[in-house]
Amino acid sequence: MYLGKKVSIIFPVYNEKENIRAAIDEFLQHPAVDEIIAVDNNSKDGSDAEIQLTSAKYVKEMTQGYGAAMRRGLREATGDLMITVEPDGTFSADDLDRLLVYSRDYE
Repeated sequence: MYLGKKVSIIFPVYNEKENIRAAIDEFLQHPAVDEIIAVDNNSKDGSDAEIQLTSAKYVKEMTQGYGAAMRRGLREATGDLMITVEPDGTFSADDLDRLLVYSRDYE
């Protein structure tokens, strides 16, 4: 929770076996994160098995493409605040503090 609002993290996943589990574990440790949705977009490398070893919600999106994975994640998320994050290390859980502060000024 962040200021009484539920926070959802959405990971679009395509062949991220090497990164996804560590990314999920890292973001779950952040105190503001309430749920993580990992949208597997037809990965062929075993990303699905890595996701299912975590407490993230696993979602399979059959329509190929980054946009399809993102839209599916947004539909599946139950948070008041939704943050889309790449699981490849582009973002870290520490970045959430800088992002969430903007939610104070916008709906």
